[in-house]
Amino acid sequence: MAFLRRPIKIALLGPVRARLLDLAGPWEVLSRVNEVLSESRPADEPGYQLELACRDNSRSINCFGGLEIKAKDFRSLDSRIGTLLVGGGEAVWELPRNDEFLDWLRLVSRKARRVAAIGSGAFFLAEAGLLQGKRVTTHWRWAERLQSKYPSILVDPAPVFVRDGKFFTSAGVSVSIDLTLAMVEEDFGHEVTAEVAKRLVIFVHRPGGQAQVSRALILQGAEHDRFRDLGIWISNHLADDLSIESLARRSSMSVRNFGRRFRKSFGITPAEFVNRCRLETAIDRLKQSSLTMEQIAVECGFSSAELLRRACHRLLGHSPSHYQEHMWRGISAKS
Repeated sequence: MAFLRRPIKIALLGPVRARLLDLAGPWEVLSRVNEVLSESRPADEPGYQLELACRDNSRSINCFGGLEIKAKDFRSLDSRIGTLLVGGGEAVWELPRNDEFLDWLRLVSRKARRVAAIGSGAFFLAEAGLLQGKRVTTHWRWAERLQSKYPSILVDPAPVFVRDGKFFTSAGVSVSIDLTLAMVEEDFGHEVTAEVAKRLVIFVHRPGGQAQVSRALILQGAEHDRFRDLGIWISNHLADDLSIESLARRSSMSVRNFGRRFRKSFGITPAEFVNRCRLETAIDRLKQSSLTMEQIAVECGFSSAELLRRACHRLLGHSPSHYQEHMWRGISAKS
């Protein structure tokens, strides 16, 4: 394949108190790209030219857990940056406003080919006015706060990452790796991306439409074995009557008490959990089965393909056919 002739300048920025994986995840992926490319290109022609900077003049980033990382002052960076990655941290919305940094973000964003916010890094881009009218995501814990603080932004808490034009936003932490791999694939193709993922012993990538809070994570967080067992039962009986009344009877509880205790255990309502189970299973079958969308919808408890389409759009921002197309493209690429 044809490589890009010049290294892509990547600037990774973090607040004074940063989440380590927001920074280390992308840095490791991009460094591994250079390692892979060095085996077929001259050593002085890396794929990426990486720089780490902080949003003030402290010249260091103090990550949670006590790890301190040396970093440049953002003002020392060349404004001609190909990709800007802005990491998040703890309560970044409480940091003193830094107008100089916000002006710099606006300047760099106008010139950059891509601008990405990792986790709560979305608050910096939003404060700079760069996300108005755009569909974005962030870590599910901060989604409501981001929407409330910046009502002109369309915050979708479900996907692991979202792209709107040249702006990327993500859930952060481990998803920073998936987001970076998606960018690598855009720059250097699937072969390089797959090799990097193989060396890091991870999946090539999760699609941006995958849900942040999956059925497995919800079940893992259940406070009581009784409800965890019920959650597993629901997952195996998606075509049954899974109304709150039916589930309450199965649990020998009143509807009111069942709904209250279920939400306390899982953090979401019974209806939300059922919808996520049905949708996740439907997407898995769309990727792997030759059944029609109508057949899969009925098997997973949706009364019609139209209801499946609506749930898919509402929770993931894609139509079900998006996942079938990805499956067939993957098969064609392997053929």
